[in-house]
Parts: sequence; C-alpha cells; structure tokens
Amino acid sequence: MIPKIIHYCWLSSDPIPAPLEEYMKSWKVQLPDYEFMLWSFDRFNIEQSLWVKEAFELGKYAFAADYIRLYAIYNFGGIYLDLDVELLKSFNPFLHLPSMICYEKQGKLPEMAVFGAEKNSLWVKECLLSFDKKKFSDKGRLDTKILPLVVKEVLASNFKFVPVSDLAEASLLSDDPYEIKILPSEFFSPKYYWTEKVEITLNTVCIHHFLGSWLPQYLRTEALICKYFGIKNFKILERISWRLSAFKSKLFK
Repeated sequence: MIPKIIHYCWLSSDPIPAPLEEYMKSWKVQLPDYEFMLWSFDRFNIEQSLWVKEAFELGKYAFAADYIRLYAIYNFGGIYLDLDVELLKSFNPFLHLPSMICYEKQGKLPEMAVFGAEKNSLWVKECLLSFDKKKFSDKGRLDTKILPLVVKEVLASNFKFVPVSDLAEASLLSDDPYEIKILPSEFFSPKYYWTEKVEITLNTVCIHHFLGSWLPQYLRTEALICKYFGIKNFKILERISWRLSAFKSKLFK
C-alpha cells in the first residue's frame, strides 16, 4: 500500500510564492490525516548525490528536485506533488495500489508532478540508479532532459507501462512486478500546458497547473504559439519546420 505521506520540494532560500501556497492549502483541506514532508537541504544531504549537487550549484533547482522526489518516494513511500498542483479530491481510493501514476494530458509521457508508490518500489529504484550513473554537467553540457522523458526511457528496457481506463482496472492484481499500470490523464493531469485548457471529469482528483519555470525553452515557446494562434496553426507550422529541416539536411548532405 501507498502510505499517507505527501512529499514536496522547495530548495530555494526564498519564501514559497503566494500562488503556490494557495494550491498547497488545497492539499490539507482534502488530506487532513496525511503527513506532509518538505524536502529541502535540511532533510536531504546534498553530498549523497553528485547529480543533485551539480544541478543545485548551477541554479537548476528543478532538476535537483527530479532526483530528490524519486529518493523520497523510494525511501519512504507516499505521493509526490509539485507545488503547482491543486487538489480537488482525496487520494485515499488509490492507496491500495503499488503505484499511482497517469499520463500527461498531451503526448504519452508519465506525469511526474503527481505520482505515488510503495516504499522500495522497483521502478523508482531503477530511475534513481540511472541518475547515479551520470553527471548533470559533463564537459560544459547540462543534462536538462525532462523527468517524464527520463522515466519513460529508463523503464523501457525492463518495465512495461500498461494503460488502464479506470481505477477498477488499475486495481486488478498482476503477478508481474515489472508491470506498471498507468491511468488516463484525466485523473491527475487534466490540463494542457500548451493552451491552459482544463478538461475535468468525474475521475479528476487534481490539476497540475504548469507554473514551474522548469519547462525547457522550446516547450515554453510552443505553449505561447498554441495559446495565441491555436493548436491547429501550431501543427501546420510544425510540419513546415520539419520539412524545411529535412530539405536542409538533404541539401547539405
């Protein structure tokens, strides 16, 4: 079972901004009997991970938090939340699951702003080990690959994401420890970061508002294009860009 622990990270010495504090208030309203664990460098020893130390020293706090959230879930079990997650309902119906995870609203990547697992989860350990094998800064190049993509790539060789349609299907027992049942985005991630449109259903438990500055520049640019020109026009521009890139590659081959 997933324990009633909410993990969250704040690695800056600055106070948590007011909009994030408002979202955090919703956690305590919906989860009055949960334990809340703040992960800062008072709790996490920065010397135990070269990845975290390098990311922090370069001011890339969100990437340092990528490792710390995995560390917290692996060592304690529970649910991790980004600070820009607004809670609408309790997580109690999901606590009997070995893992609690859904897809992002766009694409087929796992949503890592809201996820949970039992203590000593095999797939969380696999992801942690992948960070232990590399450096954040290598010969001046920073490893800024977003966590959902890291998780998808790391788990591709030994684990299998099994899409399920609802909680009942996610609750069906499996004998395969390398199978991870993944819920639709409507459960924990009903918002498009491109357009800011939110599609709430009866299954929606929380909303990830994507307020963080961790998004890479290309995604923030895409989000702005979609917001002001629409997804349809963005996709047209994307196809034109792809064709120009392909033509350029052939021209200068």
